[in-house]
Amino acid sequence: MHADPHPTVGATTALGVGTTVTYANTDNGPVITPNIDLNNPANFGWNAGSRVNISDERRINKTKGARADLTWGGPKLNLKVGGAFDDVSRLIQGFDNSQAWQNAVCGNNPSVFVPSPNTQPSCVGLNAPGAAPAGYPTYPGYGTGSTAGLSGPVTYGGSLVPNAAFPSYLIPGPAGFVTVDFPKFANATNYQSFHDNEPTVGAANTGASGGYIREVVKSAFATLNGSQELGGNTLRFNAGLRFVDTIQTITGTVSLPDPRNTLAGGASLPDGSRYPNISTSVTTRNEYRNWLPAATFAYDIGAHAVVRVAGSRTMTRPDPSAQLPGVNFGAPSADQATIGNPALKPYLSTNLDLGFEYYTGREGVISVNAFRKSITGFTTTNITTVPFSFLAQYGITYDTLNPTQQIALNSRGGPTQAQVQLTSQTNVPDKLTINGLEFQWVQPLDFLTKHIGVTGFGFNANATIVDQTSKGAAIAYGVAPFTYNITGYYEKHGVMLRVSTTSRRGSQSSGAAQNGIPAAALFNNDYTSYDFSSAFDLDKIFGIKNLPQLTVNVANFTDATLKSYFQFSNDTFTQYKPGRQVLVGLRGTF
Repeated sequence: MHADPHPTVGATTALGVGTTVTYANTDNGPVITPNIDLNNPANFGWNAGSRVNISDERRINKTKGARADLTWGGPKLNLKVGGAFDDVSRLIQGFDNSQAWQNAVCGNNPSVFVPSPNTQPSCVGLNAPGAAPAGYPTYPGYGTGSTAGLSGPVTYGGSLVPNAAFPSYLIPGPAGFVTVDFPKFANATNYQSFHDNEPTVGAANTGASGGYIREVVKSAFATLNGSQELGGNTLRFNAGLRFVDTIQTITGTVSLPDPRNTLAGGASLPDGSRYPNISTSVTTRNEYRNWLPAATFAYDIGAHAVVRVAGSRTMTRPDPSAQLPGVNFGAPSADQATIGNPALKPYLSTNLDLGFEYYTGREGVISVNAFRKSITGFTTTNITTVPFSFLAQYGITYDTLNPTQQIALNSRGGPTQAQVQLTSQTNVPDKLTINGLEFQWVQPLDFLTKHIGVTGFGFNANATIVDQTSKGAAIAYGVAPFTYNITGYYEKHGVMLRVSTTSRRGSQSSGAAQNGIPAAALFNNDYTSYDFSSAFDLDKIFGIKNLPQLTVNVANFTDATLKSYFQFSNDTFTQYKPGRQVLVGLRGTF
């Protein structure tokens, strides 16, 4: 099982005290200059907008399968047949206990009482114990969040982290903005207990809807392989056909309103609230069959060159997260919803490759490869604007929203007036064509340096150019139009030194309709990084047996920054500074 916990502690500065910021949009990204020190914990507290969250995504992946094949013939000509069976399943579960943790941390502990509409929508800095507010009956032994099970009268509440104490849980951060001392904060707020008792929710913190996906794939293939003399040179080939049958079962949880809420007379629970939604499972089944041919040919030209030709048809199944049924309505602003599409079809690609290789001696090679991929079945984001009431058929009503969403919805006219953007993934009829060129040159440099008594130097360089064309909305996201990698190395006398650079041109990384704006997409900026790696065989260097090998590696030694932007290059969306990573190690035998 894979768990992905994401606790967050959101501190804010106080409102109405003259705090200002100056925003400048520069070529190097946004520059935000406040009139206070944002790295000073004393400037933060439980103010309007402060929140804490416990949200997890947990996945259980199971795989089983079997394969078998038989071959008749020899190296010059043979027939190979076989089959495979794969059974793969994924269970995606979302968990969230944010409101209960927040109530205990900074909301005067209403989480230990019966829920009420008075539940605080955000941390508000309540400090002192007091009487329980309306809607929260008092119980002996409850009220502090840490005295459950004890006897004796206890008054209502007290935040586990009062406003006055909150700055003591913050520390200056390396990026000039405060960060939380999370081990200290977690211990003071019973984080582990709240985390271990998280209830399930319909959507995970990654944006994926919860659900179960199972794919059973049966396939059979036959290939003809061989090596024959043609025109005084050798022709190597294989050609075959694969049949694939896929059965896809998708189960998701859909929340539906309790029918008693619509009975005449307005039936409700004793405290006047509505009956909670009824969760039910919806299962869909898709089955599709595909014939996938493939062939490759390699022809030697003399002793140093090879020409290669390959063609194939391949299949890629759609994103399982986009297929789960039901509606994901997790946006805090309550203005965007995502609905799954279990009927998404797979991508099919027709591929053609043509390559030439020239071997320069030892491990040296110069190669160029041209390729084309014609892809159908790509998905795009479909957006429709619907009234909030439209979501009731999926079990989403005003009463099912969290307090933050209710406030946001009310600011837009309430549940009878507010509009919501509903997005889903659909297959597009357009064909996407990707053309590309790949170049590689691996070259030891001994033929140049041996005349001066130096050997062991060399380089490895490759570059890829990609062009995408489509008459419609199809696009392969995250595919850079130009990338290259260059490595210079020295390997001799027990010493290995390598300096590498990797660079990629910026590219579109998402479809449109990001953050509720129909025409807006996300893009990656250009990125170039440098790495250094080395190994020293101390036994060879010093001539002493059994000495260990010393390794020294430095990743991203130029401290490059990863950036992305929102539609416009000067509108930074994310900025990630991974920093330099230095690893020193010893390896030996005893």
